[in-house]
Amino acid sequence: MSNIAKNCVAKCLRSPNKTVPLPDNVTVYLGRSRETKIKDPYMSRNQLTATANYAKREVTIETLGTNCSGCNGYALKRNKQYILKHEDRIELIMGNYEFDVLFDYEIDECAEPAAKQQKMNYSIFNFEKNSDKPKTSVPISPTDCTSSWEMINNGELLICTFCNVNSQSKIAAFDLDGTLIRTKSGARFAKNSDDWVLNFSDVPTKLTDLIDKDYKIVIFTNQGGVKNDSTKRNEFKTKAEGVLSKLKLPIQLFAATTNSIYRKPVIGMWDILCKEKNDQIDIDLANSFYVGDAAGREKDWAPKKTKDHSLADRLFALNVGLKFYTPEEFFLGCRSVQHLMPKFDPKTLPISNNVDLFSNECEVIVMVGSPGSGKSHYSKHHLVNNGYVHVNRDSLGSWQACVKLLEKSLQKNQRVVIDNTNGDKASRKRYIDVVKKLNVPCRCFVMTTSPAHCKHNNKFRQITDKTHVPVGEMVLNMYKKNYEEPVLDEGFNEIIKILVLDEADRCLDMGFAQTMNAIIANLPQKRQTMLFSATQTKSVKDLARLSLKDPCYISVHDNCKYTTPAGLEQSYMVCELKDKIAVIWSFIRNHLKKKTIIFLSSCKQVKFVYEVFCKLQPGTSILALYGSLHQQRRIATYESFSQKKYAVLIATDLAARGLDFPEVHWVVHADCPEDTDTYIHRVGRTARYFRGGESVLLLLPSEVAMVEKLKERKIPLTKMEVNPSKLQNPVKKMEALLVKFTSLKESAQRAFKNYIKYVYLMKDKSVFDVHSLDTDSFAQSLGLVVTPRIRFLQRLNAKTQPLEKKIQNAVESVSQIENNDSTDSEENKYNTRTEQLVDSDSDDNILTIKRRDHDIDLPAEEELQQPHIKNTKKVITKVALAKKVLRKNIAPNKKIIFNDDGDAVPIGTREKRSELAQAYENDNDGGLDIEKAKLVLREEDKYDKQLFKERIKLKHRDQKKKLKEKKMKEREDIEQEQDYFGTESESEEPDLSWLPDPDKIYGKKTDSDLEEFYDKHENQNQLDKHKLKRKTSNTEDIPSSSKKKKKSIKETKSLSVNEAEELAMLLLQSKS
Repeated sequence: MSNIAKNCVAKCLRSPNKTVPLPDNVTVYLGRSRETKIKDPYMSRNQLTATANYAKREVTIETLGTNCSGCNGYALKRNKQYILKHEDRIELIMGNYEFDVLFDYEIDECAEPAAKQQKMNYSIFNFEKNSDKPKTSVPISPTDCTSSWEMINNGELLICTFCNVNSQSKIAAFDLDGTLIRTKSGARFAKNSDDWVLNFSDVPTKLTDLIDKDYKIVIFTNQGGVKNDSTKRNEFKTKAEGVLSKLKLPIQLFAATTNSIYRKPVIGMWDILCKEKNDQIDIDLANSFYVGDAAGREKDWAPKKTKDHSLADRLFALNVGLKFYTPEEFFLGCRSVQHLMPKFDPKTLPISNNVDLFSNECEVIVMVGSPGSGKSHYSKHHLVNNGYVHVNRDSLGSWQACVKLLEKSLQKNQRVVIDNTNGDKASRKRYIDVVKKLNVPCRCFVMTTSPAHCKHNNKFRQITDKTHVPVGEMVLNMYKKNYEEPVLDEGFNEIIKILVLDEADRCLDMGFAQTMNAIIANLPQKRQTMLFSATQTKSVKDLARLSLKDPCYISVHDNCKYTTPAGLEQSYMVCELKDKIAVIWSFIRNHLKKKTIIFLSSCKQVKFVYEVFCKLQPGTSILALYGSLHQQRRIATYESFSQKKYAVLIATDLAARGLDFPEVHWVVHADCPEDTDTYIHRVGRTARYFRGGESVLLLLPSEVAMVEKLKERKIPLTKMEVNPSKLQNPVKKMEALLVKFTSLKESAQRAFKNYIKYVYLMKDKSVFDVHSLDTDSFAQSLGLVVTPRIRFLQRLNAKTQPLEKKIQNAVESVSQIENNDSTDSEENKYNTRTEQLVDSDSDDNILTIKRRDHDIDLPAEEELQQPHIKNTKKVITKVALAKKVLRKNIAPNKKIIFNDDGDAVPIGTREKRSELAQAYENDNDGGLDIEKAKLVLREEDKYDKQLFKERIKLKHRDQKKKLKEKKMKEREDIEQEQDYFGTESESEEPDLSWLPDPDKIYGKKTDSDLEEFYDKHENQNQLDKHKLKRKTSNTEDIPSSSKKKKKSIKETKSLSVNEAEELAMLLLQSKS
């Protein structure tokens, strides 16, 4: 119980006497409120909550505000709880409103007696009413706090000196907006001269400490548009004086008001400081620094932080040679974050003597290059000054005017340079036609300037030349799209280029000897050769192959402390082989917002890990790059990974050289590299051109010796430990996937075997030991239930077994054979052989016996040994097999169908039917006889026509058959639609008893009367039939009516006896 805290407070750093009590198990809301009178728009009313636990001596905080809070210099995530201990620091807004958490805090009663009388308030005290002033070593009187303004070069640069600044050799330079101050309204730009507050609460304290350490405080700021607008200029001056009055420190401010040489990142302001504003005191660049917010940081470099608007501050420090810090790094002590850098560095350009490429005779030089590549600079400074006529479309207005000036100059026997982009053949052809017409030699100068270099030149011209028209990036992209490489066939006498060989040490390896020799053979004798590599060879033999004369070796790190870049953080980690997949998977899961390259040893490993990780879906893009991929897929993978902001590339050492991936954050060596050179090239994929990067090397316990080899190459490494709480093992899911997908299981088996082979084939056996690998656990880590059989390793283990164990195995095997043999003579033979095995000193060919007389060395009974039969069977290739088939006159891919009589039935038009065509097809004379082929086609046309006729007849026959079936079906339908009386059976005939008896009504007829009646009725029917025939003969064109008549006749003939009697009765009634 003695460990329970008595009290807990949050102590304000700006006002040490002001504290916020944190009662036990009571939630206190800290934020903007009326009681505290804090009006900072960046802070929410409930920025965070704090709950103290006196028993555990902990404070649990939860961030609620929109803008992130901080703790001990690190940003906190929203709606997430954190546990703080004694003396931990809370930042309500990242870098502002700082409090220390203190347990058992003793309040000084003499410091502020009125504080005890105040009510307990659980919110934050007002920072705006803080009356504490920054204390300096030299007090400043109010009369000294005056500012003086100076204008340089008609207002392009404004200089303000405040409080009698003293010149010093150490300079502490700062940016203004976004570094020392920020807008009060939260907008990106200030709305008026009063829209600003200090960016961090301890800005005055930090600056005071620097002055005490003999630093001169200087502010460099870009204020575009201030020169030509008097209102903006006056507002800026008012704001600047207000900031300096707030700080009350001796500070000198430089403000660039136009896009000139004074604007950052150009060092015009720094030059004015060194030459005019520091009393000729030399500045110590090593101990000076610059702090700015335009640092090229990417989006989300901190929670909910946007991308930096510019890179000007970092480049300004780089151009001057100063150390650079971001505001968060300098004022808050935060770690450096990933940032962007331009792809071109002007400091990397080699300084060489200019080569005179002009001629004294009449000629034409056609310049080819993108805008900003240096065509005009070279033309004006090296050609025009030597008498060449400058033809430029920008000055003449059209290509027609350029052609006209070219013709006019050549007629005067003058030398001409065409200073246009001339990217496509059509634009160059205009001038080449004129050259050919006048028979003048023409040369082509191709500018091989990179796009990044062109952009740099364009920006530099925009700053230094007021008349320069800026070239947009769209123009550069259009040139690149339409560019066509110039060739001599266009009409050039000479094309001058520069050849650059990257990764020269690997290009000069014997593996590429044939390719390199072919390239060198086609190079001109007069050339300048430049070889670039991180591990350049010094072999005289290799350099002699390039015919180098007086070679000069330039190294950038011979005198450096480390071989690798300073911005590269390198570490290594020792883990077991069975845990390697789990470590890689956990790394990916914990670095989803990073761009990572993971190197594995073999193609099969990369393929398997890529496939299984894609099915596991880690939450980021997974790509694979290895040697067995097709070239088009390699290019697609490279471009996809280059364009993605966050992704993981699993690759072999194929990606370790010559590939420039932008903005790679991590390089993971999942498998130990072959040697130190391979390691250097792997880590070279990150931390490129002053960018930062990190690398981690995974080593097995047997591979720790590689660390010493790397340190001998001046490569710094720090050891890391695996965090068990963040380790995720996906082996269970992998086992399920391998059971579900057979192809994935086979891929895992191949990956397993290839890794074992990789370790076995490594030359450095002090690092790579195949016998130290736990193959069973490694197979299980890949998701395999059964360890694949490794035949070469089994043979290797058999050769390295001790002699006694081999003899014992042989004796046991022989004894088993003896027990199974029933012949005494055979037992004596094997006993004799056993004695010879025991006495023999040779153990090279001793193996476990599985059957008789197999792999046993028996020198005493040579007659029993079988002579070694050499397998001389020649491998049959596909070409040889095809020739063999052709010699036998076998027609491949031919299908023959026979009928019942055994005759071949031709299949469609694929088989030749005429004798002439068959003879032509079997002719092996070679060549093509057109006349004979025409005859063959005519003969085959006869059979084709006959076949076509048969096909048409068959078609018509089918149509007639279908029509007949249709008519039959219609007749059946009509017959089924008969009258009700015709459908019933005789037993179901209708009851006609209700009808009257005709004999009673008309009288009983005699037989003679009935015969007379029927004779008349029959004659009448014949007359009706005769009329019907005449009528149908006259109306043959009306098929529908004839069909109806036929139907009616058919219906009368099909009447039953009862129906006929009834009809007769009706007819009699009608007659009467």
